[in-house]
Amino acid sequence: MKKLLLSLAFCLLAQVSNGQTKIIAHRGSSGIAPENTLAAFQKAIDQGIEFFELDVHITKDDSVMVIHDSSVDRTSSNGKTGKVKDMTYAELRKVK
Repeated sequence: MKKLLLSLAFCLLAQVSNGQTKIIAHRGSSGIAPENTLAAFQKAIDQGIEFFELDVHITKDDSVMVIHDSSVDRTSSNGKTGKVKDMTYAELRKVK
């Protein structure tokens, strides 16, 4: 996983180093739609954004989840708390 993230970071650096300014949507268009969601990514594309950044974490059952924080505490609206690495994919699907 660390190798994948490092590879992605180097790809981004290669793009930036060509001297052109690029606009990157952090967590998609998170000012318009919930962060790191398909809706936020689609809004960024609709706005003509060339790149968007997303965050991934691995669950207890080795699923890859797109979420910024290592826990669901900040973004949960139904009282669920806990670290992504300690939850299964099925448990995370219940977080709203």
